[in-house]
Amino acid sequence: MTKPGPKPFRTRPAAALAKGKDAPGAGPSASSGKTAGRRPAAESAGTKELILQQAIEVISDRGLLGATVREVAQRSGLTPAMVHYHFKDRDSLIRATLDRFIRPISDSVWEAADLDVGPLEMLREFHLRLQSVSRVPWYASLWSRELGCIDGHLREYMRSLVDPARLRAFRDKIEEGQRQGLINPVLVPELVFGTLIAIIFMPRLIRSDWSRLWRKDITEEMLSRHVWGTIIDGLAAKDGDKIR
Repeated sequence: MTKPGPKPFRTRPAAALAKGKDAPGAGPSASSGKTAGRRPAAESAGTKELILQQAIEVISDRGLLGATVREVAQRSGLTPAMVHYHFKDRDSLIRATLDRFIRPISDSVWEAADLDVGPLEMLREFHLRLQSVSRVPWYASLWSRELGCIDGHLREYMRSLVDPARLRAFRDKIEEGQRQGLINPVLVPELVFGTLIAIIFMPRLIRSDWSRLWRKDITEEMLSRHVWGTIIDGLAAKDGDKIR
């Protein structure tokens, strides 16, 4: 009997992911209660991590809708059946991959909202953390494909990761900076974080194209300096030096 191919992703995958449906679990053999043929725990954990590492690369290259268990297995040097041993279906694999890589990144960025610092220091900390994230090889591509466009399938999942208390703390700090005359009063506090993301990620995405057009190597230092200069000129109330 021919084994069915990968299960198609849902029409609204982000909604399913955000609600936590099809949480990652073991394959059929793990849920059946049978112990024969099980791998040692260390080997099993190592294989599972390998699968997740390859899955995030496939998602970055193909997008959520284009990622398949077959390609993940091929890149991992495994068979699709071996992938299904660790993840019961494609949705489980996708969810586990996002939780393994995207969730910790989101947490590390938003921890900046917990710091007991002034408005400008908080913005600087967010800038540094987002710059660090933008250097992750697969993240900028994934952001462009699934977050930077209006119909991206990761948008709802990413919203589900943001702690409302941290979101309010960020907005309140921006408003505090505006009251203190440090941050441009015409800015909409609720839009500042999204603006930071665009300012930081877009130059990195187009960096290679403009390097070729200008026949000039745009270095990491130049990119960081350009982004921070754009931020301070846009956010500073009067004098850009206030935010340095």
